[in-house]
Amino acid sequence: MARRNDNEEAFIALGNECSDPQPSLFRDRFDEVYPPGFSRKLVAEVIATYLLVFVSCGVAALSGSDEQEVSKLGASITCGLIVTVMIYAVGHISGAHMNPAVTIAFAAVRRFPWKQVPLYAAAQLSGATSAAFTLRILLDPIQDLGTTSPHGPALKALVMEIVVSFCMMFVTSAVATDTKAIGELGGIAVGSAVCISSIFAGPISGGSMNPARSIGPAIASSRYEGIWVYMIGPITGTLLAAFSYNFIRATEKHTHSLSSH
Repeated sequence: MARRNDNEEAFIALGNECSDPQPSLFRDRFDEVYPPGFSRKLVAEVIATYLLVFVSCGVAALSGSDEQEVSKLGASITCGLIVTVMIYAVGHISGAHMNPAVTIAFAAVRRFPWKQVPLYAAAQLSGATSAAFTLRILLDPIQDLGTTSPHGPALKALVMEIVVSFCMMFVTSAVATDTKAIGELGGIAVGSAVCISSIFAGPISGGSMNPARSIGPAIASSRYEGIWVYMIGPITGTLLAAFSYNFIRATEKHTHSLSSH
């Protein structure tokens, strides 16, 4: 075999130095932002949000069409139950956000990477929209696919969405981010908060608490009345709740450290 001369080896080494670092640096940076297994989290969010919207909006559509089939109370309880089930199903994989407002709130208090928020939100919106179009096929000729719209002044609906979203996120922050909370009961706690809030908010705003849950059916049914309420309200409420719980937790630690001296 012919041996390479010094010039050939130097040329090959120089080529390797010039070509390797950039792709390697890009891969390292990409893996840092989107670690291996991130795609599984996105798929889990798509599936969980799909089932959340399919069940919650489907039962709301049936209730609105004929309350003798499904009562409004039954629809609210069902919404809480599907949230509970999905938290136990995929919470250990993706966190079971199923809600762009929840993802944004976690990111705002540094419990979730900001750079992953757009893809999480896209996955949630994809799942919600797909579920709404599935309902459009299955529930035809029912036109109302569980869409949420203000039942009265938009301002009242906005305030209601802020308050009930605050309630839902406050409980979520407690069971998902605080080690002192009872994690095994987290799904039941969050599902119960959604159920209670939905019962109370239903007659005023529909009790969405989730931009994806409102945007998906709005796209499938081409009904966008007051859609801004269900974008601003849940995001505002979840942000306030996340920061509030962070403040309470920090205050509790500070008080404990003072009393221990």
